[in-house]
Amino acid sequence: MINLTLFTDTKRAGETDNLEDCVNYSTMSKKIQAHAERVARLTVEALANDLAKICFEDKGVQRVVVRVEKPGAVRFADSVGVEIERSRDE
Repeated sequence: MINLTLFTDTKRAGETDNLEDCVNYSTMSKKIQAHAERVARLTVEALANDLAKICFEDKGVQRVVVRVEKPGAVRFADSVGVEIERSRDE
């Protein structure tokens, strides 16, 4: 299970109501899903790091929080996972 929180300046998009001034969440989710299905990462940490890098391919994304969980990976737990936070300037 993958959850993303993208941080971007929404001022222009709020004023123009133009999709060109927004992060395209549909495109982003398709890239994220394709990557997660294609790569064979051994750790959720590595996958989360990959996904953060993909988010920064969009110039509007300034910061991202990526959470990757593996439901049923550990007995007696709903899921296990990792959450990372990255900034464009790191």
